Amino acid sequence: MVDQPEKMWCRSFTPAAELRQLLKEAVEHGVSNESMIVLRRMAAMRPLARLMRNIKVMLTLCEQSDIVDILNQGLAVEERHALIELDSCGLSIPMREVAHGLFNVHERWIVLKSIARLTREAAASADEYAGDRPLDSILGE
Repeated sequence: MVDQPEKMWCRSFTPAAELRQLLKEAVEHGVSNESMIVLRRMAAMRPLARLMRNIKVMLTLCEQSDIVDILNQGLAVEERHALIELDSCGLSIPMREVAHGLFNVHERWIVLKSIARLTREAAASADEYAGDRPLDSILGE
């Protein structure tokens, strides 16, 4: 099995008919229950809610480590596994593009590039952080 998702064009904000086609094709190709749950959960969300959720996931991952590769580091484990499985089981390219869009891979990359300098600066200032409550000495607590 491949250990990373294939880099593809991302078709975000696709019509409901294409989302239904993705789910149908995934079932026909024997995609696992775990991946189907992830895909169904994402497909059921409205586009704006899905985008906000996906950006939040990526931002949480940014806090844990420096993200260089959005496909390997900027997706939650179950999202990454679902994309790998879709790639390896032979789904059509258009449906794999829709799947990448469900996880807003391109939009995550845009946000990541936009905040890269800020996250580097924040990480670099971590040495100056004085414990759990740095304002205690200032506030007299």
